[in-house]
Amino acid sequence: MTRTVVGTIRELQGGGMRSCLEMYAPLPLASTTAVVVRTGQDGRSATFRRGPRLYSCDATAGRHEHPGPWCGGEVGLIRRGRLNDPRLDIICRDERGQLLGFGWIEPVRGARYLAVEGPGDAEVYETAGRLPVRVTTGDVDIESSSATFRVRQYAADGSEIANDTLRAVVAG
Repeated sequence: MTRTVVGTIRELQGGGMRSCLEMYAPLPLASTTAVVVRTGQDGRSATFRRGPRLYSCDATAGRHEHPGPWCGGEVGLIRRGRLNDPRLDIICRDERGQLLGFGWIEPVRGARYLAVEGPGDAEVYETAGRLPVRVTTGDVDIESSSATFRVRQYAADGSEIANDTLRAVVAG
């Protein structure tokens, strides 16, 4: 199970948020802007929204208490209440030197948990902050600038409500 912390920019300022926000300067944000910080086995992320845009800062998990130093980040566009695309980031490397893929997954209606399957295990992410969930995968194909996310979504009672595979490609 990944660790999820929901707070405001003010509350999380000492936890690496300052350097995250500097990546997007001079973006004006209220200190009360909600942020979802997720820490998994290999990756960490911070996600926040301003208007129709969603922002992330991505990092490898390492042995740090707080997220950072940030090795990547993305900006996504929300249209008609939905994220335009998963905004794949494949620039970060884990402690073994392997590339990590970061992407946003839009939870289906009623989803409380997302499980992203990897080789031999799965990481479970709790939905939070009414934002898409920033997840990681080690299934990265550098030649096609893509990553594959195998995602199962579960309701609060543990029943599976969706099972999809997303192959995301770096934008640009």
